[in-house]
Amino acid sequence: MSTVMNLLLIRFALIVGAVVLLVIVGFTALVILKRGGRLPEACRAAEPLLRAFAEGGGRDRPRGRAGRGGGARRAAARAVLRYLEDARDDGRPSR
Repeated sequence: MSTVMNLLLIRFALIVGAVVLLVIVGFTALVILKRGGRLPEACRAAEPLLRAFAEGGGRDRPRGRAGRGGGARRAAARAVLRYLEDARDDGRPSR
């Protein structure tokens, strides 16, 4: 039983480590784009990709393991799209 618990703990640690690494890489990319003044360009380039992802990409069923988290990811993509559209409508630069 302890072997199974150790394996589950190691799996959890690897997943958390990967998520933390992705957050750090994303934040670093955001800071580099913002300091270089290319963040608005990146937002305009990412908008079609986010829109396609938020709309489901034409797939009827989710891929992967029973589509876990697909709804949450799409909701996050829609929230980012709403922010980008509001920023563009207000005439203020995207953050």
